[in-house]
Amino acid sequence: GMIFVLASQPGFGIMGAALAILIGIVLVTLLHAATVGKVLPIHLPMKEYGICVLVIIGTGVVSLWLKSQMNGFFSAPIELVMLIFVTCALYV
Repeated sequence: GMIFVLASQPGFGIMGAALAILIGIVLVTLLHAATVGKVLPIHLPMKEYGICVLVIIGTGVVSLWLKSQMNGFFSAPIELVMLIFVTCALYV
Protein backbone atom coordinates (compact mmCIF):
# COMPACT_ATOMS: atom_id res chain seq x y z
CA GLY A 1 0.00 0.00 0.00
CA MET A 2 2.81 2.41 0.85
CA ILE A 3 4.50 1.76 -2.49
CA PHE A 4 1.29 2.67 -4.31
CA VAL A 5 0.68 5.80 -2.24
CA LEU A 6 4.24 7.14 -2.37
CA ALA A 7 5.15 6.06 -5.91
CA SER A 8 1.98 7.63 -7.33
CA GLN A 9 2.95 11.06 -6.00
CA PRO A 10 4.67 13.01 -8.80
CA GLY A 11 6.80 14.92 -6.31
CA PHE A 12 8.39 11.74 -4.98
CA GLY A 13 8.79 9.79 -8.23
CA ILE A 14 10.99 6.71 -7.90
CA MET A 15 12.22 7.95 -4.51
CA GLY A 16 8.68 7.38 -3.22
CA ALA A 17 8.94 3.69 -4.07
CA ALA A 18 12.36 3.48 -2.41
CA LEU A 19 11.01 5.24 0.69
CA ALA A 20 8.03 2.88 0.85
CA ILE A 21 10.32 -0.16 0.60
CA LEU A 22 12.47 1.27 3.39
CA ILE A 23 9.38 1.83 5.56
CA GLY A 24 8.37 -1.78 4.92
CA ILE A 25 11.81 -3.08 5.92
CA VAL A 26 11.78 -1.08 9.16
CA LEU A 27 8.22 -2.17 9.98
CA VAL A 28 8.97 -5.87 9.38
CA THR A 29 12.15 -5.60 11.47
CA LEU A 30 10.24 -4.03 14.37
CA LEU A 31 7.55 -6.72 14.14
CA HIS A 32 10.21 -9.45 14.20
CA ALA A 33 11.85 -7.81 17.22
CA ALA A 34 8.48 -7.69 19.01
CA THR A 35 7.89 -11.37 18.27
CA VAL A 36 11.35 -12.38 19.50
CA GLY A 37 10.85 -10.16 22.56
CA LYS A 38 7.73 -12.14 23.50
CA VAL A 39 9.61 -15.45 23.33
CA LEU A 40 12.99 -14.45 24.75
CA PRO A 41 13.34 -12.20 27.80
CA ILE A 42 15.73 -9.65 26.32
CA HIS A 43 16.43 -6.44 28.23
CA LEU A 44 17.85 -3.56 26.23
CA PRO A 45 19.51 -0.67 28.07
CA MET A 46 17.25 2.05 26.67
CA LYS A 47 18.90 4.80 28.71
CA GLU A 48 22.24 4.22 26.98
CA TYR A 49 20.58 4.06 23.55
CA GLY A 50 18.74 7.29 24.28
CA ILE A 51 21.96 9.03 25.29
CA CYS A 52 23.64 7.82 22.08
CA VAL A 53 20.77 9.14 19.96
CA LEU A 54 20.91 12.52 21.73
CA VAL A 55 24.68 12.75 21.25
CA ILE A 56 24.37 11.90 17.55
CA ILE A 57 21.58 14.44 17.00
CA GLY A 58 23.43 17.10 19.00
CA THR A 59 26.64 16.52 17.08
CA GLY A 60 24.79 16.80 13.79
CA VAL A 61 23.04 20.02 14.78
CA VAL A 62 26.24 21.67 16.01
CA SER A 63 28.14 20.50 12.91
CA LEU A 64 25.51 21.96 10.59
CA TRP A 65 25.60 25.21 12.53
CA LEU A 66 29.41 25.32 12.32
CA LYS A 67 29.25 24.67 8.58
CA SER A 68 26.87 27.57 8.10
CA GLN A 69 29.16 29.84 10.14
CA MET A 70 32.35 28.84 8.28
CA ASN A 71 30.87 29.13 4.81
CA GLY A 72 33.40 30.91 2.62
CA PHE A 73 36.17 31.67 5.12
CA PHE A 74 38.44 28.87 3.90
CA SER A 75 38.79 26.83 0.73
CA ALA A 76 36.45 23.85 0.49
CA PRO A 77 39.03 21.10 1.26
CA ILE A 78 40.42 22.94 4.30
CA GLU A 79 36.91 23.68 5.53
CA LEU A 80 35.98 20.01 5.12
CA VAL A 81 38.99 18.78 7.07
CA MET A 82 38.38 21.32 9.84
CA LEU A 83 34.72 20.40 10.12
CA ILE A 84 35.53 16.66 10.20
CA PHE A 85 38.07 17.24 12.97
CA VAL A 86 35.76 19.44 15.04
CA THR A 87 32.83 17.05 14.55
CA CYS A 88 34.90 14.04 15.62
CA ALA A 89 36.22 15.91 18.66
CA LEU A 90 32.70 17.03 19.59
CA TYR A 91 31.33 13.50 19.21
CA VAL A 92 34.06 11.99 21.40
